[in-house]
Amino acid sequence: MRRGVCAFITLAVTSLAESSVNPTLPVGLPNPVLDLSGVIFRSKRDTFRVQVALSDGNNLPMRIWLESMTSYAQWTSVVTDFQKHASPDANYILPSRGLIAGLLQALSAVNTGEDHAELDLVDGKTNHLRMLLGLKLFSSLHAEYEFELQHLPISKIDIVEAKLRYLENTLPVAIEQVEAKLRIAQSAMARKPSIYVSFSTTRDQADVLDISWDKQHASNPDYVDLSPDKSVIIFKKPGIYQVHAICTVSNGNAKKLCLQIDGLTELCTGFTEFHYSPIIAALTSNLIVTKENTQGHVSCMERVPNSAWQFLSRRMSANVTIALLHALQ
Repeated sequence: MRRGVCAFITLAVTSLAESSVNPTLPVGLPNPVLDLSGVIFRSKRDTFRVQVALSDGNNLPMRIWLESMTSYAQWTSVVTDFQKHASPDANYILPSRGLIAGLLQALSAVNTGEDHAELDLVDGKTNHLRMLLGLKLFSSLHAEYEFELQHLPISKIDIVEAKLRYLENTLPVAIEQVEAKLRIAQSAMARKPSIYVSFSTTRDQADVLDISWDKQHASNPDYVDLSPDKSVIIFKKPGIYQVHAICTVSNGNAKKLCLQIDGLTELCTGFTEFHYSPIIAALTSNLIVTKENTQGHVSCMERVPNSAWQFLSRRMSANVTIALLHALQ
């Protein structure tokens, strides 16, 4: 089994810590080759922005710069010779370009957990940080380095600039997410007709609890209409409809409120159990209607037919509302 290795490199501390440094274009290191946001190391809870800049020719000296995306604190370190930062017992000398490539690859993959390298960030002395790198080069060779990053004193203007950098990185993504949701909503609204239908009834029925609708509060007969006897709801066109029905009965001889579609039960719900007082049931169903003139029927099932309840006055009130969520072409 291949064993993991943490490499240690002690980085020379640059005098940039004592001067105002533009992290996007480090003094003397004009070639930022890596700029990452949202980097999370396994030993730190914070999220970092990480930048690596190289000298002309994409070689050493190399500057590593970190910024906390929470506190906006900054750290930096400059590498001039990798061999000065290898582990004390290292008996290998590796080309600087290969080590630079390994570090860049490890930083780019730190959030993915890929196993080609080990990379971590831990606390050092006096607000320093130590970046630990382990490279698996061959089956028998593991290179170990440690990068010590010195804390940079920052001013209020540095914090403002850091916040602006954060907005520059996150705002375009947030705007694109909002715009994408807006495009979806606009597309849905363009496809969805503003259709809303409502029927109700209130009547005394001593022998039957089937519901017919004698009042119409909102209508759109192009999409939803009633049969001549007002007991059948006709869905005139295909679409996705939401049906909400509520029924109140004055005595306890009612079991279920049901919705049937073309003679088949779509949904039933039970009534409350308060006998000798009004009982109530409500149901909501999203229907996918695939053919024209689909028939819907709302009914109230009796609990005990032909029982003593039939001699009691049974007053029933009901309401059904139907909304077209999406028209199907």
